[in-house]
Amino acid sequence: SKFGASLRMTYVLQHKDYSRWDWKFINELLETSLGKPQRLKEALRTKFVKRLLAFFSPSKALFINKGWSQENFIYAKAGYNLIKGLLSFKEGRTALSIGDEALFRQKKSFLQEMADYLEAELKYLAGKKDERIFTREKLLGTLTREYLSWVGLFTTSKTSSDILLKFEIFTYLKKLVDHSGQNDILCMIIINSLDYRASDEPKNILQLWMDKGSNQLCLYILDHIRILYRSGISNFSQWCIDILVTQIYSDHRVIAEKAIGVLKEVCESEEVMKVVLSKWPQVEKLEIGGDAFVARFLRTDLGFTYLNEVGWIEKSLKHWKERGNAEYAHLITEILTNELLKESFTQKENGLSLFIPPELNLSYAYDIKIFKRLPLWINVQVENSFSEVFYDNHLVTYAQLDDRTGEIVLVGKMVDKKGVYSPFRIENHFFIKCSLTLAYKCIDGKGRESQEPFWVRCDFNDRKNSAMVVGNHIVVKKNGVSFRFLQKEGDLLRLDDIIYEIELTPSVAKDNSLPLHLLGELAKTHEGLKMIARSGYCNEFANDIKSNAVSLVQKKASLWAVGHIGSTHGGFQLIHEQGVLPHIISIAECSQFLPLRGEAISVLGLLTKTNEGKSLLEMHGWMTHPSQGVPICVPKDPSKIFRIDNYDYQGICEEFIEVQRTIEKVKVICQCGEEKMQFISHVGNLSNYITQKKEFTELKKLTTKHPEIIMSVEMFHCAIVMLNHYGFSLQVRRYIM
Repeated sequence: SKFGASLRMTYVLQHKDYSRWDWKFINELLETSLGKPQRLKEALRTKFVKRLLAFFSPSKALFINKGWSQENFIYAKAGYNLIKGLLSFKEGRTALSIGDEALFRQKKSFLQEMADYLEAELKYLAGKKDERIFTREKLLGTLTREYLSWVGLFTTSKTSSDILLKFEIFTYLKKLVDHSGQNDILCMIIINSLDYRASDEPKNILQLWMDKGSNQLCLYILDHIRILYRSGISNFSQWCIDILVTQIYSDHRVIAEKAIGVLKEVCESEEVMKVVLSKWPQVEKLEIGGDAFVARFLRTDLGFTYLNEVGWIEKSLKHWKERGNAEYAHLITEILTNELLKESFTQKENGLSLFIPPELNLSYAYDIKIFKRLPLWINVQVENSFSEVFYDNHLVTYAQLDDRTGEIVLVGKMVDKKGVYSPFRIENHFFIKCSLTLAYKCIDGKGRESQEPFWVRCDFNDRKNSAMVVGNHIVVKKNGVSFRFLQKEGDLLRLDDIIYEIELTPSVAKDNSLPLHLLGELAKTHEGLKMIARSGYCNEFANDIKSNAVSLVQKKASLWAVGHIGSTHGGFQLIHEQGVLPHIISIAECSQFLPLRGEAISVLGLLTKTNEGKSLLEMHGWMTHPSQGVPICVPKDPSKIFRIDNYDYQGICEEFIEVQRTIEKVKVICQCGEEKMQFISHVGNLSNYITQKKEFTELKKLTTKHPEIIMSVEMFHCAIVMLNHYGFSLQVRRYIM
C-alpha cells in the first residue's frame, strides 16, 4: 500500500540501527499520516512503533545520552510526537503500558522503565546506590530532561493520567521532594511539564511539594502559579487560591512575600478576588503587599464589609487625609519623570538578552514557558587574594519573575558538594566571576555560543564602592548581574545567590496603569460612596482646586483624588455637585506651570470613564478615546493646551554668566586642546535631557580614544565647576564622577 511504502521510506523497518533511519521523514509522518489514530494502528502491526519505542527506552541508553543540542532536537521532536499520537487511542496506550515478550523473559514496557527510574531516585535520596538516569549531569546537558516533558503528556487527559496512577508514577513523584533541595532541579522540570487541567493528581503534587519542599522550590511553585494564571487556566480559582492564601501565613517571610506578590496580580480579576475574600485572610498578612493592595479589595461589597469591620478603612482614610494624598502626588511625579528619562541617558543593562522567534512569540506567559525549559546554568568561581580557586561549581539555576519589576530573571543558588543549598563563606579580599552555560556550552550575553566562558566579575572593591543593601542582602550589580551576599554580625561575608536580569526580544508592550488610589477604590461600591460623602472630602478637594493660595503639591493631590473618585458613576455625581469641572479644564488649558497642566489633562481623562463625564466634557469642547491606562482626553481645538501666554524675557542670569567666566578661566589656565574642549562640551550637554543619550555615546568614544583626558586634574577641575553650577540628574552626576 501507499502507506506501507511510506513506512519503508523511513528505513525503520529495514534496519535496527537508528543512525540509518530517515528522522526527518519520520517526523513528517508522525505529524501528518501517523497523527491519525487509524494510520498509527496500522503502524502498530509492523515493527515501526516497536523499534521507535526501543530507541527511546531509557534502558537502551541511546536517546538519553544524546547531548542537548540543536542537531539532536529532531530525536526529541519525534519522541514527543510518537508519545502524543499513541496516547490518542486505546491500542497506543496499551503499547506504552505492556512490554514485549523476549526469549525466557518479559521485556519491560516504556512506562514500567520510567517508573523504575523514578523509584531509583527515591532510593538515592534514602542513601542507597542504584542506577540513575536523572542525575544532575544528565539533566544539565542531555536529552534526558525531555522524558519528563513526556510524562507531562500523560497528564493532558483523565484517561492517560489513570495509566500513570496504575504504574504508581504519581506516587514516586510525590516522594521526590525533600527540605534539603537535592532534587529541586528534577522537580522544577516536572512542574513545567505537568498539565493541571485534566486531572487532580498534578495539583496534589504541587500542594504536597509546597508543604515539604525547600524554600527555593516553594518560591518556584508560587511563580509557576502566576504563569498558570497568565496562561488563562480555566479552574485557577478552584485550587490555586488555597495554596496562595495558605502561604501568606508561612514562617518564612520570603515565601509569604512571594505569595502576596502573586495575589497582587491575580486579584486584578474580580472573580478571583471574591474567592480570596471568601477565605477571610488576615489583614495584617495582606498588608505585607502594601496599603494599595489591601485597598483593591474595597471595589467589592464583600471586601468593603470585611475591611470596615476590622477598622482598616477608618485608619487608612485618616492616613490619606494627613499624608497619603500628597504621597500619591509625589509618586505620580516620580513615575512620569522616570518614564521620560529612562531612555534618555542609559539603557537598562541585562545579563542575558534572548530572541524569541515571532512564530513563537504568542504572549509573555508563553515566552517564559519557553525560557524555563532551556537548560541554562550559572557557573561561578571564587578566588582568594592568591588567585587560588576555592569554589568552582554549577549553581542550582532556575528562572522566575521579579515581584518588583514583573520581569524574568535567572537565579543561581549557592550549593555545597551534596547539592544542598548553602551560602558560601568568602574571604575579605575575594574575586568572583560567573558565566552562563546552555547544556554545558558557554554562551555570551546575547545567548550566542562562545569558545570561552563569558565572565562577569565582582571583587572586594565593588563590595566597598558600589554595594547596596536590599532587604537582608548586600547587593553588587555588574553588567546586569546581581551578586547577593549575606553577612551576620561578626561573621564573614557569604555569597547567597547570583541573579541575571533577562531581556526577551521582541519585547511585549506593558500596561502602564496608574497606581491605585484609596478613594478611587472606595468609590466603586455604594457603601464606599456614602462614606466619602459623609467625610466632606469632596468639598475640601474642590476648594483646593479652585484656590490659588494652596501649595502646588496640595493642588496636585486634590486633582488626583477628584479624578479617581469621579472615574465611577456615583463618584462623578459627588464631584459634579462641587462645580469643580470648569476649574480643572481651566488648569488644563491655561496653567502657566506646564507639569500641572499635563496632570490636569490626565485627570480629565479619568473623568471620561463615566458617560456623564464624557458628555459634560464634550459640551466644554473636549473629546476622548479609551486606552489601556488613563483614557486619552484632548480639546477639539488642540491649540488650547499648547498656548503659552507672552512673557518678558529676562536674559541670562548673572550666576550663569559667572559660570561661563569660571570655565573660560579654567580653559586658559589648563591650555585646553581640541580633545579637552570636546570633553568639556559633551559634559555640559549632559544637562540637556534631549541630548543626553547622544552625548553619553560621544563621551565613551572620546575617553576610549584618549583615556588620558579622564586622568587629567584640569578636566577634573572643569567637571567639578560644572557640577557645582549646572543642573544634572543623579544618574549623570554619578557617571561624571
